[in-house]
Amino acid sequence: MLQKLKGHSLETEALFRAEAMGLNLGERDTSATLTLGPDATDIGPGDWVQDLENPGKGIVYRARSIDRQLNTKTRTVNLEHAIRLLADTIIPGEVTGSTMGGTDAYVSAKTAFQYVLGLQGDWRLGDFEFTGGGAYKFDGDTLLSALETISGTLEDCIWEYSFERYPFVLHVRRLSDVIDSEMRADRNLQSIKYTLDRSRMFTRFYPVGKENLRLSGGGYVSRNEGKYGRIDKTETDQSKGTEAELREWGEHMVRRHARPSVTVSISGLDLSAATNEPLDRFTIGHKCRIPMPEIGETVIEKVTKLSWRDKIKDFRSVQITLADALQDVQTIVREEQKKSGGGGRAGAKVDEENKKLIGETASGLYSYIIQTSTNIIMHVHDTLQGYSTIEQTAQAITLAVSTAQSDNWSLIQQTATNILMTVGNTLQGYSTIEQTASAITLAVNSAGSNLYNSIIQQTSTSIHMAVSNAASGIYSAIDVQANRISLVVQG
Repeated sequence: MLQKLKGHSLETEALFRAEAMGLNLGERDTSATLTLGPDATDIGPGDWVQDLENPGKGIVYRARSIDRQLNTKTRTVNLEHAIRLLADTIIPGEVTGSTMGGTDAYVSAKTAFQYVLGLQGDWRLGDFEFTGGGAYKFDGDTLLSALETISGTLEDCIWEYSFERYPFVLHVRRLSDVIDSEMRADRNLQSIKYTLDRSRMFTRFYPVGKENLRLSGGGYVSRNEGKYGRIDKTETDQSKGTEAELREWGEHMVRRHARPSVTVSISGLDLSAATNEPLDRFTIGHKCRIPMPEIGETVIEKVTKLSWRDKIKDFRSVQITLADALQDVQTIVREEQKKSGGGGRAGAKVDEENKKLIGETASGLYSYIIQTSTNIIMHVHDTLQGYSTIEQTAQAITLAVSTAQSDNWSLIQQTATNILMTVGNTLQGYSTIEQTASAITLAVNSAGSNLYNSIIQQTSTSIHMAVSNAASGIYSAIDVQANRISLVVQG
Protein backbone atom coordinates (compact mmCIF):
# COMPACT_ATOMS: atom_id res chain seq x y z
CA MET A 1 0.00 0.00 0.00
CA LEU A 2 1.19 3.53 -0.85
CA GLN A 3 -0.08 6.96 0.08
CA LYS A 4 0.09 10.37 -1.53
CA LEU A 5 1.00 13.00 1.07
CA LYS A 6 -0.20 16.57 1.46
CA GLY A 7 3.29 18.05 1.37
CA HIS A 8 4.99 19.07 4.60
CA SER A 9 1.98 18.26 6.77
CA LEU A 10 2.50 14.55 5.95
CA GLU A 11 -1.28 14.10 6.03
CA THR A 12 -2.75 11.43 3.78
CA GLU A 13 -4.26 12.81 0.58
CA ALA A 14 -5.02 9.39 -0.93
CA LEU A 15 -4.24 5.69 -0.43
CA PHE A 16 -3.56 3.63 -3.55
CA ARG A 17 -1.92 0.52 -4.95
CA ALA A 18 0.42 0.15 -7.90
CA GLU A 19 0.16 -2.56 -10.54
CA ALA A 20 3.94 -3.04 -10.32
CA MET A 21 6.75 -1.55 -8.23
CA GLY A 22 10.44 -1.81 -8.97
CA LEU A 23 12.45 -0.96 -5.87
CA ASN A 24 16.13 -0.22 -5.46
CA LEU A 25 17.28 0.37 -1.86
CA GLY A 26 20.80 1.72 -1.37
CA GLU A 27 22.83 3.54 1.25
CA ARG A 28 22.45 6.83 -0.64
CA ASP A 29 20.64 6.11 -3.93
CA THR A 30 17.25 4.61 -3.05
CA SER A 31 14.65 4.89 -5.84
CA ALA A 32 11.45 3.23 -7.02
CA THR A 33 9.39 2.91 -10.19
CA LEU A 34 5.59 2.58 -10.02
CA THR A 35 3.24 1.36 -12.74
CA LEU A 36 -0.22 2.85 -12.15
CA GLY A 37 -3.48 1.87 -13.79
CA PRO A 38 -5.94 4.38 -15.32
CA ASP A 39 -8.02 4.57 -12.13
CA ALA A 40 -5.15 5.07 -9.67
CA THR A 41 -4.50 8.32 -7.83
CA ASP A 42 -3.01 11.05 -9.99
CA ILE A 43 0.66 11.72 -9.18
CA GLY A 44 2.46 14.77 -10.52
CA PRO A 45 6.14 15.77 -10.59
CA GLY A 46 7.23 16.89 -7.13
CA ASP A 47 4.41 15.11 -5.25
CA TRP A 48 5.38 13.14 -2.15
CA VAL A 49 4.60 9.42 -1.97
CA GLN A 50 5.17 7.12 1.02
CA ASP A 51 5.65 3.35 0.92
CA LEU A 52 3.74 1.97 3.88
CA GLU A 53 5.11 -1.59 3.70
CA ASN A 54 8.46 -3.19 4.56
CA PRO A 55 11.31 -3.26 3.61
CA GLY A 56 11.09 0.49 2.96
CA LYS A 57 10.08 1.28 6.56
CA GLY A 58 7.87 4.14 5.50
CA ILE A 59 10.27 5.79 3.06
CA VAL A 60 9.01 9.08 1.63
CA TYR A 61 9.73 9.59 -2.05
CA ARG A 62 9.41 12.56 -4.39
CA ALA A 63 7.98 12.00 -7.87
CA ARG A 64 10.78 12.88 -10.28
CA SER A 65 9.07 12.14 -13.61
CA ILE A 66 5.88 10.59 -14.97
CA ASP A 67 5.55 8.72 -18.29
CA ARG A 68 1.98 8.41 -19.62
CA GLN A 69 1.03 5.59 -22.02
CA LEU A 70 -1.92 7.07 -23.95
CA ASN A 71 -3.21 3.87 -25.55
CA THR A 72 -3.44 1.91 -22.26
CA LYS A 73 -3.84 4.99 -20.03
CA THR A 74 -1.25 3.59 -17.63
CA ARG A 75 1.47 5.70 -16.02
CA THR A 76 5.02 5.02 -14.95
CA VAL A 77 6.07 7.15 -11.99
CA ASN A 78 9.79 7.44 -11.21
CA LEU A 79 10.40 8.17 -7.52
CA GLU A 80 13.51 9.42 -5.74
CA HIS A 81 14.29 9.20 -2.03
CA ALA A 82 13.45 12.34 -0.05
CA ILE A 83 17.15 12.70 0.83
CA ARG A 84 17.47 14.07 -2.72
CA LEU A 85 15.75 17.23 -1.48
CA LEU A 86 19.20 18.17 -0.18
CA ALA A 87 20.49 18.29 -3.76
CA ASP A 88 18.14 21.19 -4.56
CA THR A 89 20.15 23.67 -2.46
CA ILE A 90 23.75 24.75 -2.93
CA ILE A 91 26.29 26.44 -0.69
CA PRO A 92 26.50 29.69 -2.69
CA GLY A 93 29.87 30.94 -1.43
CA GLU A 94 33.05 29.61 0.14
CA VAL A 95 32.53 27.90 3.51
CA THR A 96 35.46 26.74 5.67
CA GLY A 97 35.81 25.14 9.09
CA SER A 98 35.89 28.54 10.83
CA THR A 99 32.60 29.49 9.11
CA MET A 100 31.00 26.30 10.41
CA GLY A 101 32.08 26.80 14.02
CA GLY A 102 35.60 25.36 14.19
CA THR A 103 38.89 26.45 12.68
CA ASP A 104 40.09 26.26 9.09
CA ALA A 105 42.36 23.38 10.15
CA TYR A 106 39.69 21.37 11.98
CA VAL A 107 35.95 21.26 12.67
CA SER A 108 34.09 18.30 14.14
CA ALA A 109 32.02 16.30 11.67
CA LYS A 110 28.90 16.76 13.80
CA THR A 111 29.28 20.54 13.83
CA ALA A 112 29.80 20.55 10.04
CA PHE A 113 26.71 18.34 9.56
CA GLN A 114 24.59 20.67 11.69
CA TYR A 115 25.81 23.72 9.78
CA VAL A 116 25.03 22.23 6.35
CA LEU A 117 21.59 20.94 7.40
CA GLY A 118 20.86 24.36 8.89
CA LEU A 119 20.85 25.81 5.36
CA GLN A 120 17.50 24.11 4.58
CA GLY A 121 14.32 22.99 6.34
CA ASP A 122 13.46 19.51 5.04
CA TRP A 123 15.95 17.52 7.14
CA ARG A 124 17.40 17.81 10.64
CA LEU A 125 20.18 15.86 12.34
CA GLY A 126 19.26 13.02 14.69
CA ASP A 127 21.73 10.57 16.24
CA PHE A 128 25.40 11.22 15.43
CA GLU A 129 27.74 8.47 16.66
CA PHE A 130 31.13 9.92 15.68
CA THR A 131 33.63 12.26 17.35
CA GLY A 132 36.05 12.82 14.43
CA GLY A 133 36.22 15.65 11.95
CA GLY A 134 38.48 17.30 9.42
CA ALA A 135 39.41 20.42 7.45
CA TYR A 136 36.25 20.73 5.35
CA LYS A 137 35.84 23.40 2.68
CA PHE A 138 32.89 23.91 0.30
CA ASP A 139 32.13 26.36 -2.48
CA GLY A 140 29.10 25.88 -4.75
CA ASP A 141 28.54 22.26 -3.63
CA THR A 142 25.03 20.93 -3.15
CA LEU A 143 24.12 20.27 0.47
CA LEU A 144 23.92 16.55 -0.31
CA SER A 145 27.41 16.57 -1.84
CA ALA A 146 28.80 18.41 1.20
CA LEU A 147 27.30 15.86 3.60
CA GLU A 148 28.72 13.03 1.49
CA THR A 149 32.17 14.61 1.79
CA ILE A 150 31.90 14.80 5.58
CA SER A 151 30.58 11.23 5.86
CA GLY A 152 33.41 9.95 3.68
CA THR A 153 35.91 10.86 6.41
CA LEU A 154 34.06 8.77 9.02
CA GLU A 155 35.00 5.08 9.20
CA ASP A 156 32.06 2.62 8.95
CA CYS A 157 29.50 5.42 8.62
CA ILE A 158 25.91 4.64 7.58
CA TRP A 159 22.91 6.93 7.08
CA GLU A 160 19.51 5.98 8.46
CA TYR A 161 16.27 7.91 8.11
CA SER A 162 13.09 8.65 10.07
CA PHE A 163 9.93 9.86 8.29
CA GLU A 164 7.53 9.96 11.24
CA ARG A 165 7.32 13.77 11.22
CA TYR A 166 8.53 16.81 9.30
CA PRO A 167 11.34 17.88 9.11
CA PHE A 168 12.61 14.38 8.41
CA VAL A 169 15.45 13.06 10.58
CA LEU A 170 18.86 11.93 9.28
CA HIS A 171 20.80 9.67 11.65
CA VAL A 172 24.55 9.20 11.14
CA ARG A 173 25.44 5.93 12.79
CA ARG A 174 28.36 3.55 13.06
CA LEU A 175 28.15 0.16 11.37
CA SER A 176 27.21 -2.43 13.97
CA ASP A 177 29.18 -5.65 14.45
CA VAL A 178 25.91 -7.52 15.00
CA ILE A 179 25.09 -10.03 12.25
CA ASP A 180 21.41 -9.41 11.47
CA SER A 181 20.74 -11.74 8.52
CA GLU A 182 21.97 -14.86 6.79
CA MET A 183 21.88 -16.45 3.31
CA ARG A 184 22.14 -20.23 2.83
CA ALA A 185 22.11 -22.31 -0.34
CA ASP A 186 19.56 -24.74 1.12
CA ARG A 187 17.24 -21.97 2.30
CA ASN A 188 17.14 -18.60 0.56
CA LEU A 189 20.27 -18.34 -1.64
CA GLN A 190 19.79 -18.82 -5.41
CA SER A 191 22.98 -17.52 -7.08
CA ILE A 192 26.12 -15.70 -5.93
CA LYS A 193 29.02 -13.75 -7.46
CA TYR A 194 32.12 -13.02 -5.31
CA THR A 195 34.59 -10.21 -6.19
CA LEU A 196 37.91 -9.28 -4.54
CA ASP A 197 39.41 -5.82 -5.16
CA ARG A 198 42.73 -4.49 -3.82
CA SER A 199 42.39 -0.96 -5.23
CA ARG A 200 41.63 0.63 -1.81
CA MET A 201 43.72 -1.60 0.46
CA PHE A 202 46.88 -0.67 2.40
CA THR A 203 49.19 -2.71 4.64
CA ARG A 204 51.16 0.10 6.32
CA PHE A 205 49.28 3.03 7.90
CA TYR A 206 50.81 6.31 9.13
CA PRO A 207 48.20 7.93 11.43
CA VAL A 208 48.50 11.64 12.26
CA GLY A 209 46.67 13.22 15.19
CA LYS A 210 46.12 16.60 16.77
CA GLU A 211 48.90 19.16 16.22
CA ASN A 212 50.77 16.73 13.94
CA LEU A 213 50.97 14.01 16.62
CA ARG A 214 52.63 10.85 15.27
CA LEU A 215 53.42 7.37 16.55
CA SER A 216 56.81 6.59 18.04
CA GLY A 217 58.90 3.73 16.67
CA GLY A 218 58.61 4.53 12.96
CA GLY A 219 55.28 6.33 12.98
CA TYR A 220 53.21 3.52 11.50
CA VAL A 221 51.30 0.31 12.17
CA SER A 222 51.31 -2.54 9.66
CA ARG A 223 49.53 -5.78 8.84
CA ASN A 224 49.81 -8.42 6.07
CA GLU A 225 52.92 -6.87 4.47
CA GLY A 226 54.40 -10.33 3.97
CA LYS A 227 51.27 -11.54 2.20
CA TYR A 228 50.34 -8.53 0.04
CA GLY A 229 53.50 -6.40 0.02
CA ARG A 230 53.99 -2.90 1.36
CA ILE A 231 51.19 -0.46 0.50
CA ASP A 232 51.39 2.88 2.35
CA LYS A 233 48.54 5.13 3.49
CA THR A 234 48.34 8.18 5.77
CA GLU A 235 45.40 10.11 7.23
CA THR A 236 44.90 12.83 9.84
CA ASP A 237 42.32 12.83 12.64
CA GLN A 238 42.48 15.95 14.80
CA SER A 239 40.33 14.30 17.49
CA LYS A 240 43.19 11.94 18.43
CA GLY A 241 45.14 13.84 21.10
CA THR A 242 47.21 11.03 22.69
CA GLU A 243 49.49 8.38 21.23
CA ALA A 244 47.28 5.65 22.72
CA GLU A 245 44.23 7.00 20.87
CA LEU A 246 46.27 7.41 17.71
CA ARG A 247 47.61 3.85 17.87
CA GLU A 248 44.17 2.37 18.53
CA TRP A 249 42.76 4.21 15.52
CA GLY A 250 45.72 3.20 13.35
CA GLU A 251 45.41 -0.47 14.29
CA HIS A 252 41.70 -0.39 13.54
CA MET A 253 42.32 1.17 10.11
CA VAL A 254 45.04 -1.23 9.04
CA ARG A 255 43.10 -4.23 10.36
CA ARG A 256 40.16 -3.16 8.24
CA HIS A 257 42.04 -2.34 5.04
CA ALA A 258 45.00 -4.75 4.97
CA ARG A 259 43.20 -7.21 2.70
CA PRO A 260 41.34 -6.94 -0.61
CA SER A 261 37.81 -5.56 -0.27
CA VAL A 262 34.98 -8.01 -0.87
CA THR A 263 31.83 -7.43 -2.91
CA VAL A 264 29.19 -10.15 -3.11
CA SER A 265 26.20 -10.01 -5.50
CA ILE A 266 23.40 -12.41 -4.60
CA SER A 267 20.07 -13.47 -6.01
CA GLY A 268 17.93 -14.82 -3.21
CA LEU A 269 14.55 -14.97 -1.50
CA ASP A 270 13.23 -12.50 1.06
CA LEU A 271 11.46 -14.94 3.37
CA SER A 272 10.91 -12.50 6.25
CA ALA A 273 7.19 -12.02 5.54
CA ALA A 274 6.59 -15.77 5.66
CA THR A 275 8.90 -16.79 8.51
CA ASN A 276 9.08 -13.58 10.58
CA GLU A 277 12.61 -14.69 11.49
CA PRO A 278 15.17 -11.90 12.10
CA LEU A 279 17.86 -13.74 10.09
CA ASP A 280 15.61 -13.64 7.00
CA ARG A 281 15.24 -9.84 7.09
CA PHE A 282 17.81 -7.76 5.18
CA THR A 283 18.57 -4.15 6.18
CA ILE A 284 20.78 -1.60 4.39
CA GLY A 285 23.95 -0.93 6.40
CA HIS A 286 23.60 -4.07 8.55
CA LYS A 287 25.73 -7.21 8.33
CA CYS A 288 24.82 -10.46 6.60
CA ARG A 289 26.50 -13.87 6.90
CA ILE A 290 26.95 -16.24 3.94
CA PRO A 291 28.55 -19.67 4.48
CA MET A 292 30.53 -20.47 1.29
CA PRO A 293 31.88 -24.04 1.57
CA GLU A 294 32.92 -23.92 -2.10
CA ILE A 295 35.77 -21.51 -1.24
CA GLY A 296 36.23 -22.71 2.32
CA GLU A 297 35.11 -19.59 4.20
CA THR A 298 32.13 -17.67 5.57
CA VAL A 299 31.60 -14.14 4.25
CA ILE A 300 30.29 -11.54 6.73
CA GLU A 301 29.78 -8.17 5.08
CA LYS A 302 27.52 -5.11 5.03
CA VAL A 303 24.30 -4.99 2.98
CA THR A 304 24.76 -2.03 0.62
CA LYS A 305 21.99 -2.56 -1.93
CA LEU A 306 18.65 -4.39 -2.18
CA SER A 307 16.72 -4.52 -5.47
CA TRP A 308 13.33 -5.97 -6.37
CA ARG A 309 12.29 -6.20 -10.02
CA ASP A 310 8.66 -6.08 -8.82
CA LYS A 311 8.06 -5.85 -5.07
CA ILE A 312 4.31 -6.34 -5.55
CA LYS A 313 4.10 -9.40 -7.81
CA ASP A 314 7.39 -11.05 -6.86
CA PHE A 315 8.24 -9.61 -3.44
CA ARG A 316 10.38 -12.60 -2.43
CA SER A 317 12.92 -12.36 -5.27
CA VAL A 318 15.60 -9.90 -4.20
CA GLN A 319 19.03 -8.97 -5.55
CA ILE A 320 21.44 -8.28 -2.67
CA THR A 321 24.86 -6.60 -2.79
CA LEU A 322 27.26 -6.91 0.13
CA ALA A 323 30.46 -4.89 0.45
CA ASP A 324 32.95 -4.34 3.26
CA ALA A 325 33.66 -0.64 2.61
CA LEU A 326 32.08 2.53 1.28
CA GLN A 327 33.61 4.22 -1.74
CA ASP A 328 36.44 6.64 -1.09
CA VAL A 329 35.47 10.27 -0.51
CA GLN A 330 36.54 11.49 -3.95
CA THR A 331 34.44 8.84 -5.72
CA ILE A 332 31.36 9.60 -3.61
CA VAL A 333 31.56 13.34 -4.24
CA ARG A 334 32.30 12.92 -7.94
CA GLU A 335 29.27 10.65 -8.41
CA GLU A 336 27.05 12.98 -6.37
CA GLN A 337 28.09 15.98 -8.45
CA LYS A 338 27.30 14.08 -11.65
CA LYS A 339 23.83 13.26 -10.29
CA SER A 340 23.10 16.87 -9.42
CA GLY A 341 24.18 18.14 -12.84
CA GLY A 342 25.17 21.41 -11.21
CA GLY A 343 25.88 22.77 -7.77
CA GLY A 344 29.13 24.53 -8.54
CA ARG A 345 32.16 23.60 -10.57
CA ALA A 346 31.12 19.98 -11.19
CA GLY A 347 28.24 21.02 -13.46
CA ALA A 348 30.62 22.88 -15.76
CA LYS A 349 32.88 19.83 -16.06
CA VAL A 350 30.01 17.67 -17.30
CA ASP A 351 29.19 20.28 -19.96
CA GLU A 352 32.82 20.38 -21.09
CA GLU A 353 32.68 16.63 -21.69
CA ASN A 354 29.66 17.20 -23.99
CA LYS A 355 27.54 14.75 -22.00
CA LYS A 356 23.78 14.58 -22.51
CA LEU A 357 22.10 12.97 -19.48
CA ILE A 358 18.36 12.22 -19.28
CA GLY A 359 17.14 11.06 -15.88
CA GLU A 360 19.31 10.81 -12.76
CA THR A 361 21.79 8.10 -11.88
CA ALA A 362 20.34 8.08 -8.37
CA SER A 363 17.05 6.71 -9.73
CA GLY A 364 18.74 3.80 -11.50
CA LEU A 365 16.75 4.62 -14.67
CA TYR A 366 18.60 6.96 -17.04
CA SER A 367 20.37 7.32 -20.38
CA TYR A 368 23.28 9.40 -21.61
CA ILE A 369 25.27 10.23 -24.73
CA ILE A 370 28.93 11.26 -24.47
CA GLN A 371 30.74 12.67 -27.49
CA THR A 372 34.45 13.51 -27.69
CA SER A 373 36.86 14.02 -30.57
CA THR A 374 37.71 10.30 -30.54
CA ASN A 375 34.51 8.45 -29.62
CA ILE A 376 30.72 8.49 -29.14
CA ILE A 377 29.08 6.48 -26.33
CA MET A 378 25.33 5.88 -25.95
CA HIS A 379 24.16 4.18 -22.76
CA VAL A 380 20.71 3.21 -21.44
CA HIS A 381 20.61 2.02 -17.81
CA ASP A 382 17.96 0.36 -15.64
CA THR A 383 19.33 -0.88 -12.31
CA LEU A 384 16.55 -3.46 -11.96
CA GLN A 385 16.72 -4.84 -15.52
CA GLY A 386 20.18 -4.14 -16.92
CA TYR A 387 21.84 -1.85 -19.43
CA SER A 388 22.90 -1.52 -23.07
CA THR A 389 25.81 0.44 -24.55
CA ILE A 390 26.95 1.44 -28.05
CA GLU A 391 30.47 2.81 -28.42
CA GLN A 392 31.86 4.08 -31.72
CA THR A 393 35.44 5.05 -32.53
CA ALA A 394 37.25 5.48 -35.85
CA GLN A 395 38.54 1.90 -35.53
CA ALA A 396 35.57 -0.04 -34.09
CA ILE A 397 31.89 -0.21 -33.15
CA THR A 398 31.01 -2.09 -29.94
CA LEU A 399 27.52 -3.07 -28.75
CA ALA A 400 26.94 -4.54 -25.27
CA VAL A 401 23.80 -5.67 -23.42
CA SER A 402 23.78 -6.93 -19.81
CA THR A 403 21.00 -8.00 -17.43
CA ALA A 404 20.90 -6.99 -13.78
CA GLN A 405 19.38 -10.12 -12.28
CA SER A 406 20.59 -13.19 -14.19
CA ASP A 407 24.27 -12.35 -14.94
CA ASN A 408 23.62 -12.69 -18.70
CA TRP A 409 25.48 -10.45 -21.15
CA SER A 410 26.27 -10.20 -24.87
CA LEU A 411 28.80 -8.28 -26.93
CA ILE A 412 29.29 -7.49 -30.63
CA GLN A 413 32.49 -5.78 -31.79
CA GLN A 414 33.15 -4.87 -35.40
CA THR A 415 36.37 -3.54 -36.92
CA ALA A 416 37.58 -3.29 -40.52
CA THR A 417 39.23 -6.72 -40.23
CA ASN A 418 36.93 -8.81 -38.02
CA ILE A 419 33.54 -9.24 -36.36
CA LEU A 420 33.40 -10.73 -32.83
CA MET A 421 30.14 -11.85 -31.19
CA THR A 422 30.05 -13.11 -27.59
CA VAL A 423 27.20 -14.33 -25.38
CA GLY A 424 28.03 -15.04 -21.74
CA ASN A 425 26.76 -15.88 -18.30
CA THR A 426 28.98 -15.04 -15.32
CA LEU A 427 28.15 -18.32 -13.59
CA GLN A 428 28.01 -20.64 -16.64
CA GLY A 429 30.57 -19.40 -19.16
CA TYR A 430 30.47 -17.86 -22.63
CA SER A 431 30.48 -18.60 -26.36
CA THR A 432 32.04 -16.59 -29.20
CA ILE A 433 31.93 -16.36 -32.99
CA GLU A 434 34.81 -14.53 -34.68
CA GLN A 435 34.85 -13.85 -38.40
CA THR A 436 37.73 -12.51 -40.48
CA ALA A 437 38.38 -12.52 -44.21
CA SER A 438 40.32 -15.78 -43.89
CA ALA A 439 38.59 -17.73 -41.09
CA ILE A 440 35.49 -18.33 -38.95
CA THR A 441 36.06 -19.43 -35.34
CA LEU A 442 33.45 -20.73 -32.89
CA ALA A 443 34.34 -21.26 -29.21
CA VAL A 444 32.48 -22.28 -26.05
CA ASN A 445 34.03 -21.90 -22.57
CA SER A 446 32.54 -23.06 -19.27
CA ALA A 447 32.86 -21.14 -16.01
CA GLY A 448 32.59 -24.12 -13.68
CA SER A 449 35.30 -25.95 -11.80
CA ASN A 450 36.11 -28.29 -14.72
CA LEU A 451 36.61 -25.50 -17.29
CA TYR A 452 35.67 -27.37 -20.47
CA ASN A 453 36.43 -25.52 -23.70
CA SER A 454 35.55 -26.37 -27.30
CA ILE A 455 36.51 -24.70 -30.58
CA ILE A 456 35.71 -25.03 -34.28
CA GLN A 457 37.84 -23.08 -36.75
CA GLN A 458 37.13 -23.06 -40.47
CA THR A 459 39.33 -21.63 -43.23
CA SER A 460 39.32 -22.14 -47.00
CA THR A 461 41.76 -25.05 -46.64
CA SER A 462 40.90 -26.76 -43.30
CA ILE A 463 38.44 -27.39 -40.49
CA HIS A 464 39.79 -27.75 -36.93
CA MET A 465 37.63 -29.07 -34.03
CA ALA A 466 38.92 -29.45 -30.44
CA VAL A 467 37.60 -30.10 -26.93
CA SER A 468 39.79 -29.60 -23.84
CA ASN A 469 39.65 -29.55 -20.05
CA ALA A 470 42.01 -27.01 -18.48
CA ALA A 471 41.86 -28.59 -15.03
CA SER A 472 42.78 -32.15 -16.04
CA GLY A 473 44.77 -31.55 -19.23
CA ILE A 474 42.46 -33.83 -21.27
CA TYR A 475 42.39 -32.83 -24.94
CA SER A 476 40.98 -34.17 -28.21
CA ALA A 477 41.08 -32.73 -31.73
CA ILE A 478 40.00 -33.47 -35.30
CA ASP A 479 41.68 -31.73 -38.26
CA VAL A 480 40.07 -32.01 -41.71
CA GLN A 481 41.90 -31.00 -44.89
CA ALA A 482 41.25 -31.77 -48.56
CA ASN A 483 43.67 -34.72 -48.59
CA ARG A 484 43.64 -36.07 -44.98
CA ILE A 485 41.82 -36.33 -41.62
CA SER A 486 43.79 -36.52 -38.35
CA LEU A 487 42.53 -37.36 -34.84
CA VAL A 488 44.35 -36.65 -31.54
CA VAL A 489 43.40 -37.67 -27.98
CA GLN A 490 45.62 -37.00 -24.98
CA GLY A 491 45.34 -36.91 -21.21
